Amino acid sequence: MIGTGSIGLLMVQLFKKQGVAVIGLDQQPVRLKLAHDLGADEVVDVRLVDPVEKVRAWAGGRGVDAVVDAVGHPEVVKQAIRMGAPGSTVVLFGVPAGDETIPVLHQALIMRGQRLTGCTGTPFLFPRALELLSRREVCVEPLITHRCGLGSLSRAMIILEQRAEGAIKVLIQPFRQG
Repeated sequence: MIGTGSIGLLMVQLFKKQGVAVIGLDQQPVRLKLAHDLGADEVVDVRLVDPVEKVRAWAGGRGVDAVVDAVGHPEVVKQAIRMGAPGSTVVLFGVPAGDETIPVLHQALIMRGQRLTGCTGTPFLFPRALELLSRREVCVEPLITHRCGLGSLSRAMIILEQRAEGAIKVLIQPFRQG
């Protein structure tokens, strides 16, 4: 799981519920700790080690069967492809900025028989998501890092946009003071 923002953290929980071993990668220690607390078997600060080498070593040298990119940055996509084992699936979930193009390691995909697919949240998933929430099968409370009232809306938007102060999700509560 590359990227442990809100979507990545939810995916960690869902994968663990299916019995999947999960390694979470990010560059923010607070998010990595939360990924570990929510079930990731291992977490990696990508600023400290080569993430491709670390993931491949964690998987016994051959790479992992599936890689989910929840970041959407071109370099991360290249890393995701290189992390995958022969026959693996690489899922692009993160959305790149603007009209940024993503490079594809065409030869690596062909020679290792990897599948590259894109995915996004769609309206037909909302009923299933609400069901998981109502049955408390996913834990969302730790993802809410900030709570602000309407009087702090502009500050909340800056925090969220800049991902400042360790922000993951900023909850706007209309009747909250501050």
